[in-house]
Amino acid sequence: MTETGHLRAIISLSVWRMLKGHKAGRSWEQLLGYNVHQLKRHLETQFESGMSWINYGHNGWTLDHIIPVKQFAERFTDPAVIKQCFALSNLMPRWHTTEIAQAHGSMQLGNTNKGCKLLDGITV
Repeated sequence: MTETGHLRAIISLSVWRMLKGHKAGRSWEQLLGYNVHQLKRHLETQFESGMSWINYGHNGWTLDHIIPVKQFAERFTDPAVIKQCFALSNLMPRWHTTEIAQAHGSMQLGNTNKGCKLLDGITV
Protein backbone atom coordinates (compact mmCIF):
# COMPACT_ATOMS: atom_id res chain seq x y z
CA MET A 1 0.00 0.00 0.00
CA THR A 2 1.27 3.50 -0.77
CA GLU A 3 1.96 6.08 1.94
CA THR A 4 -1.11 8.07 0.98
CA GLY A 5 -3.25 4.94 0.81
CA HIS A 6 -2.09 3.89 4.27
CA LEU A 7 -2.73 7.36 5.74
CA ARG A 8 -6.14 7.54 4.07
CA ALA A 9 -7.15 4.16 5.54
CA ILE A 10 -5.95 5.02 9.04
CA ILE A 11 -7.65 8.42 9.23
CA SER A 12 -10.83 7.27 7.51
CA LEU A 13 -11.36 4.32 9.83
CA SER A 14 -10.33 6.32 12.88
CA VAL A 15 -12.90 9.02 12.20
CA TRP A 16 -15.58 6.50 11.23
CA ARG A 17 -15.12 4.46 14.42
CA MET A 18 -14.94 7.49 16.69
CA LEU A 19 -18.09 9.08 15.32
CA LYS A 20 -20.01 5.79 15.67
CA GLY A 21 -22.40 6.43 12.80
CA HIS A 22 -22.68 10.22 13.17
CA LYS A 23 -20.73 11.00 9.97
CA ALA A 24 -23.97 11.63 8.05
CA GLY A 25 -22.42 10.45 4.80
CA ARG A 26 -19.53 12.92 4.93
CA SER A 27 -15.99 11.87 4.06
CA TRP A 28 -13.20 12.31 6.59
CA GLU A 29 -11.77 15.03 4.34
CA GLN A 30 -15.03 16.99 4.60
CA LEU A 31 -15.16 16.50 8.37
CA LEU A 32 -11.53 17.40 9.04
CA GLY A 33 -11.00 20.10 6.41
CA TYR A 34 -7.87 18.66 4.76
CA ASN A 35 -6.97 15.79 2.45
CA VAL A 36 -4.46 12.97 2.57
CA HIS A 37 -1.88 14.89 0.51
CA GLN A 38 -2.01 17.83 2.93
CA LEU A 39 -1.63 15.41 5.86
CA LYS A 40 1.33 13.69 4.21
CA ARG A 41 3.08 17.03 3.53
CA HIS A 42 2.34 18.19 7.10
CA LEU A 43 3.93 15.07 8.57
CA GLU A 44 6.93 15.11 6.21
CA THR A 45 7.77 18.70 7.17
CA GLN A 46 8.08 17.50 10.76
CA PHE A 47 10.13 14.34 10.11
CA GLU A 48 13.15 14.05 12.37
CA SER A 49 16.44 12.70 11.09
CA GLY A 50 15.98 9.06 10.06
CA MET A 51 12.18 9.18 9.68
CA SER A 52 10.73 7.99 6.40
CA TRP A 53 7.63 6.21 5.15
CA ILE A 54 9.63 3.00 5.16
CA ASN A 55 9.99 3.01 8.95
CA TYR A 56 6.44 4.10 9.81
CA GLY A 57 4.85 1.83 12.40
CA HIS A 58 6.07 -0.56 15.03
CA ASN A 59 9.73 0.03 15.97
CA GLY A 60 9.76 3.19 13.86
CA TRP A 61 7.73 6.36 14.09
CA THR A 62 4.04 6.78 14.74
CA LEU A 63 1.38 9.36 13.99
CA ASP A 64 0.86 11.01 17.36
CA HIS A 65 -1.63 13.47 18.78
CA ILE A 66 -0.05 16.41 20.63
CA ILE A 67 -3.17 16.71 22.79
CA PRO A 68 -3.86 13.04 23.60
CA VAL A 69 -6.86 11.32 22.04
CA LYS A 70 -8.12 10.31 25.48
CA GLN A 71 -8.78 13.99 26.28
CA PHE A 72 -11.34 14.06 23.46
CA ALA A 73 -12.75 10.55 23.93
CA GLU A 74 -15.94 11.35 25.84
CA ARG A 75 -17.12 13.75 23.12
CA PHE A 76 -16.35 11.73 19.98
CA THR A 77 -19.93 11.82 18.74
CA ASP A 78 -19.45 15.55 18.02
CA PRO A 79 -17.84 16.15 14.60
CA ALA A 80 -16.33 19.44 15.88
CA VAL A 81 -14.46 17.50 18.57
CA ILE A 82 -13.16 15.00 16.00
CA LYS A 83 -11.99 17.96 13.90
CA GLN A 84 -10.06 19.34 16.90
CA CYS A 85 -8.60 15.93 17.73
CA PHE A 86 -7.41 15.34 14.15
CA ALA A 87 -6.44 18.93 13.33
CA LEU A 88 -3.11 19.08 11.49
CA SER A 89 -1.84 21.28 14.31
CA ASN A 90 -2.53 18.36 16.71
CA LEU A 91 -0.79 15.68 14.63
CA MET A 92 2.92 14.98 14.41
CA PRO A 93 5.28 12.13 13.66
CA ARG A 94 7.04 10.86 16.76
CA TRP A 95 9.48 8.03 17.33
CA HIS A 96 7.60 5.17 18.91
CA THR A 97 8.33 4.46 22.53
CA THR A 98 6.18 2.64 25.03
CA GLU A 99 5.95 5.77 27.17
CA ILE A 100 4.68 7.91 24.31
CA ALA A 101 2.21 5.27 23.15
CA GLN A 102 0.81 4.89 26.65
CA ALA A 103 0.69 8.61 27.40
CA HIS A 104 -0.76 9.79 24.11
CA GLY A 105 -2.63 6.87 22.58
CA SER A 106 -0.68 6.96 19.35
CA MET A 107 -2.06 5.73 16.03
CA GLN A 108 0.53 3.02 15.61
CA LEU A 109 0.80 -0.41 14.07
CA GLY A 110 1.13 -3.08 16.71
CA ASN A 111 0.28 -0.75 19.58
CA THR A 112 -1.43 -2.62 22.40
CA ASN A 113 -1.94 0.18 24.92
CA LYS A 114 -5.31 1.14 26.39
CA GLY A 115 -6.73 3.14 23.52
CA CYS A 116 -9.59 3.03 21.08
CA LYS A 117 -9.07 0.00 18.83
CA LEU A 118 -9.48 1.07 15.24
CA LEU A 119 -8.16 -1.67 12.97
CA ASP A 120 -6.42 -4.94 13.62
CA GLY A 121 -3.33 -3.73 15.45
CA ILE A 122 -4.06 -0.02 15.07
CA THR A 123 -5.11 1.88 18.16
CA VAL A 124 -5.41 5.47 19.22
